[in-house]
Formats: sequence, C-alpha cells, structure tokens
Amino acid sequence: MKNVQLLNLQPRSSLLIIAILLIATSCKKDKVKEFTVDKTSFTTGTDASEQVISVNSNLEWSLVMPDDGTNWVTADKTKGAGNTSVKLSVKQNAGLDARSATITLKSEGENDIIITVAQKGLVDWYKGVFNFRSAKILEAADGYVIAGEKQEKIYLCKVSKSSLAIINERVINVPGYVGGYAVDLESITEGGFILAAVVNEVANGTKSDTYIAHISSDLEVLKEKVVDKGSSRDVPGAICPSGTGYAFAGRTDYYSFVTYFDANLYERIDRYINLGNEYIHDLKTAPNGNIVGVGYMMGAKEYLVRFSPTLQMERAYISLQEGYINSLVINPDNSLVVGGESPGANGRFDIFCKKFDADLNPVMDQAFILPHTGDDFNYSVIALKGGGYALSGFGAGNGDMIGYTTRLTNRLESIPGKEIWFPVNLYSVQAAISLEDGGYLVIGSGIESPGTQTFLVKINP
Repeated sequence: MKNVQLLNLQPRSSLLIIAILLIATSCKKDKVKEFTVDKTSFTTGTDASEQVISVNSNLEWSLVMPDDGTNWVTADKTKGAGNTSVKLSVKQNAGLDARSATITLKSEGENDIIITVAQKGLVDWYKGVFNFRSAKILEAADGYVIAGEKQEKIYLCKVSKSSLAIINERVINVPGYVGGYAVDLESITEGGFILAAVVNEVANGTKSDTYIAHISSDLEVLKEKVVDKGSSRDVPGAICPSGTGYAFAGRTDYYSFVTYFDANLYERIDRYINLGNEYIHDLKTAPNGNIVGVGYMMGAKEYLVRFSPTLQMERAYISLQEGYINSLVINPDNSLVVGGESPGANGRFDIFCKKFDADLNPVMDQAFILPHTGDDFNYSVIALKGGGYALSGFGAGNGDMIGYTTRLTNRLESIPGKEIWFPVNLYSVQAAISLEDGGYLVIGSGIESPGTQTFLVKINP
C-alpha cells in the first residue's frame, strides 16, 4: 500500500484560498452597463436656441443626426464614451409651419435611444373660416368678441379661447334700416363694449347713417342711437371711451366731425372739423386724457389731430407728402406709433410705421419695401406685451391679394425671420390682440366658397 500524504490545511490558509476563489469568480462576471439620457424630447420656440442633453453611460456611444438636408438641428459632438453632455443647437424657424426631427443615440449591443426635437412655426392656424366678414376683434374674460357683417347685417359673435368655436352670436336689426355693418368696437370699463356701425336706409347703401350701441358682455344691446347728420351718406370713422362717455369721429358728404356722447349716448359736444376735407380713420384716448385721431386729408395727405378732453382741437399735423395713416397706438408716455402707406420711389404704395411725440412732432420714420410685385397697404399696428410692435395689412399684385404681418422692435425696425406672408387670397389682415406669451392674434378676410369669410390666426413669439 502506497503512502498517501494528506494536505494539512491550517484555518487561516483555508480562508485565504476561499477569498481568492471568490474574487476570481466575480471578475469573470460582466460589469453592469449604463446607457441612459436625462431627456428624450423637447420643444423650442421659433428663435434659435440651445439644449443640453446629459448622457449617463459607461460605454462608447454615437449620435445619428437627421439627414433632411436643412441641418436645422446640430450637435457639438456625435460620439463619446462615459458620462458627458451633448449641446444641440436649433436654428431659427422662419417658416409658417412647425417642424420636428429625431436623433438616434446608439451603443453596440444596447437598444437605441430616440430623442425627438420639435420646433414651433411662426403661426398656429386656429380657425380657418368663419362665415362672416370681420371688422374688429377684442379679448373678453370668457373668449374673443368679433364685430363685423353677415348677410348685410351688423353682426357680433363670441368665440371660445380654447376651441375658437362660436359660443354666442347676435345679428342687430335697426328699425327703419335694411342692413349695415360694424366699423369699430371698443371695451369699456363698466363692462361690455361700445359699437360704431353703418346702417343703410336702402339696400344699395346710397343713403346711410351712423349707429352707436352699448353692448353687454353677453352681446345684448343695452342702449342704442342712430346719428343722422342730414347728408346722403354718413360714415363712422372710429369710437373710443373717454372720461365717463365716448368720443366719436365720423364724416358726412361735406365735412368731418367729432362728437362726445355721455354714458346714456346723449350728444353733449359736437364739433365740425374743417382743415381740408379730412377723414379720421382711428381714434384713441391718451393716458393724459387727450384724444388723438389719425387719417388723411383729401388729396391723400397724412393727418394727425389732437383734441382736449372737451374736443377742443389743440394741434394738427399734416404731411406735405402723399400718404394715408390707418392705425394708431398710444404709448404710456403719450407718444404715438402709427401705420400707413405712401407711394414709394418705384411708384407703388409701400407701408410705413412712424413715431410721434405727444405734441405730434415726428420722431422716427421707417418705410418697408416688401418683396412683392404690387402695392402694399397697412391695416393695423399694435403694441406687444413683450415689447415692440406688430404691423399688418396686405399686398396686391398679379391679380392676387396676400395678407402679411411683421414684428418690429421698439425702434420700429423689422426683425429678420418674423415677416409672414399668408397664402393667396387671405387678405385684410389686422394684428389684433397681444398675448401673454409674447405672441399675438391676427384676424382678416379670405376668399372661400361661397364668398368672403373670416380667419383667425395665432402668431407665435
């Protein structure tokens, strides 16, 4: 029998061997893989911006960028290893429509991570068409109120802010008149609105008078009045709250006039204006209580006029150059910004935006020669809550009418990438309501079967 030698292990030696075996076994196991990101989607506004994505990984990885030929979203790196960050740069979107792209993050043996980038376009198409012609839109607590004309009648409606569905509407029939249309609508402090409209005595509109009404927030007619100056055609220009009543500007066949109505629509002050056969197109009350009107003199001369709270004419500005002023903003410091159009060097009409101080002295003047083959006309200018202004109207050429709107700086300079031309036959565009997010609403008319209709569009910041 062979001698067998037994290995005699001491306790400490046994523990050491077991520890070595455990370490060797654990080293053979795969390490835990990490491959995540902190966000897989984001949305940006229309302006250029940057977004940072954090990659949490202990692997090598690569990015596959969208290949659409535009390169509107780019990355500062497309491969890496370990934990790091990737900066994505998004270019300005000067198009009407929103756009999106997908970026794929890859690592060998792991599921792909999809990152979605969305960017807003210049506009959100809200409603594209209401079956009536619009004149003015205002913001109310529970919606937007629009005044206009429907089937040759004065028409009011309220639409929802969320769905833009019509939630209330009213057609106003004035006894003794066959039809009419709204010209101006303004909010009043005691609630509701003040309306100025044309009413026609005969169907073809050759004899017309002015209609003024206090409208409730539910579109009920609370008080109403017809103003007949005795001419064959009386036309309202504009109306605005002033003091405890309303200042109103209009025109007859022979002269222009301003009238002050008290809260019950009684005429308290009535003054003729006879500087040269002028027409006041817009009228507003300044913070200092003065009333300012803008328009043009017959012969196409730009015209501004300032009245005291009692409608005493204090000052007038008449341009020596041909032109029309159509719209007015009064700033908190009582300075004015106006929009209009005048003949340019090429003989066609181009739009302009001008600033005047409180004494009607010109301060700034910007002309805009838009890339269009015909005449361009201004319909409105509004101040934006985020600063600057919005100027709107339409261009006419080659038999088409095309609506436009553009954003301006406080110095009335156009902002690159913010000029919008709407599709053909959407015209008479008015920048109407400045929104809290820095955008604004525009309203206008469009030609759709069976006739002229209204569209409402939100312009993104």
